[in-house]
Amino acid sequence: MTEKKKEFTDNINLGELLDHLTMTDVIGVNHKNIWKGKTPEDQIDFLIEKISNEGRAGFKAMLQYLSQKEPAFAETLLVSLGKKNKELEEWIRNELKLAPKEDEESVASSARGTSSTSISPKKRKKDVASKGTSNSQMKGGPKKKRPAKGDVNSVNKQDDSRSSGRSGSITPMARIKRLKKILSDGSILIDMDDFLQELGEDDFIPMSLEQDIRKRDSYADKMNEVFAFLLRKKNPETTCKKLLNSLHAMERDDIIDRWEDRS
Repeated sequence: MTEKKKEFTDNINLGELLDHLTMTDVIGVNHKNIWKGKTPEDQIDFLIEKISNEGRAGFKAMLQYLSQKEPAFAETLLVSLGKKNKELEEWIRNELKLAPKEDEESVASSARGTSSTSISPKKRKKDVASKGTSNSQMKGGPKKKRPAKGDVNSVNKQDDSRSSGRSGSITPMARIKRLKKILSDGSILIDMDDFLQELGEDDFIPMSLEQDIRKRDSYADKMNEVFAFLLRKKNPETTCKKLLNSLHAMERDDIIDRWEDRS
């Protein structure tokens, strides 16, 4: 969204968008009334922060409005979002019944008698519903073999090449804080349900705390609660390994690469 601020302020009726986000419970009536009186630049800055904090619900509500009013712009935003979080893009398309661009091209190709091969979405662990292609498939690379559950040494070997150099010079506690910042700045999102499920295995996060976090309303609140607990753990090195295991299990190489790259 940040890259599209000018298009938002030039082409979108931000007052109507605020009304829609109020009706879909993304923002409250008081917030709407306050921000309707602000400049378009201030309004879009507020919306970027608020929608990012609300996670899936926020992006879905915004794109629901845009797909009705400005479908071409909605498609541009979805494609841009998919470059950072393909799973979120596919979830929104499924929820709003928005056909992917490539699907439209496949239909046209079929009409010309050209055969096309569909790619079956990969089933996520412990999830009957398909959630789309994996990150390794998105990047065009070979799918990495997932390490056996609890095989920390296997994951660590994969991480050695990443961790050599500058990333090895920072403390485990600093690495945990860095990951929190990456997952909280709005530029990259993670499925909180899956993240909590991975962290909850072997009671790394107590079941009672996991259930309490799931009840939180916003993505930001859930993330803050998760890391508040993780940063209190006695052994930050073990916590780093658990986080890395969880990200590998979720096949979020995009997050791992950014976490290990301090440039």
